[in-house]
Amino acid sequence: MNVSELKNALRKTLLLASLLPKQPQEFCDRVATALEVRWDSLRIQPPSYQLGWWSGVIQEMERSLNTCLADFLQESTLRELEQTVSRQIATLPLDAPFHLVHNADSTLARLCYAVCRALKPSVVVETGVAYGVTSTFILQALTVNAHGHLYSIDFPPLGRDADGFIGTLIPDPLKDRWSLYRGVSKRILPALLQRLQQVDIFVHDSLHTYKNIQRELQVVTPYLVRPAVVLADDVDGNAAFLEWTGTTSPAFWTVLPEQEKSSLFGVSVLA
Repeated sequence: MNVSELKNALRKTLLLASLLPKQPQEFCDRVATALEVRWDSLRIQPPSYQLGWWSGVIQEMERSLNTCLADFLQESTLRELEQTVSRQIATLPLDAPFHLVHNADSTLARLCYAVCRALKPSVVVETGVAYGVTSTFILQALTVNAHGHLYSIDFPPLGRDADGFIGTLIPDPLKDRWSLYRGVSKRILPALLQRLQQVDIFVHDSLHTYKNIQRELQVVTPYLVRPAVVLADDVDGNAAFLEWTGTTSPAFWTVLPEQEKSSLFGVSVLA
């Protein structure tokens, strides 16, 4: 560990310790998260996936959903949004609290847009926001549809003004269709789902440990209407997504390689 890394670790330790007297629940949640990540690194073996490819996946999803996705992927609104978000990312300050790897891959973001345009969902639930790449693409689709609402859950990393950067890429005109809940999904998601009663599209992009992915997918499944789409980022680290597809028997599912990072995201259609 170099001097810079040591200073960063010390800073985060002090920030964590400062939470204990003021926000004991958040302190416990952050410690539990760190232990969960450590457990995965020591015990969890990554699964072996047979990868899907973009054009074939779009065709299979269209068959399963009995709708067209390809047309929505060609919309000028989507192309303009991609350019805008790319420019905004380039202007983020160097000391911004989220590493850029936390941003959604463009492949996942584009698929979120197309699925939302095609299904015209009333309720989209997303865990994990960071700077708000996926959120922006979803909200743009809902705005074009003139229908639907996005409910997002995020637990930002320890850092200076980290809360102020949650969803910072989301344009203000899109925020009328957005509700943000701060905290860990294991505390917030069950109560939110009970209040909403149904979910059309679910996007997992929060803590990518085996236990957390498994927990989120299990708790959301009874609330998924049909047809529903589930998208899960960074599923290659453990078998939680693979096991969930085995128990839910979706009409179609696969995993896709991401373009901007060496990760896989999962796609599932429940029809």
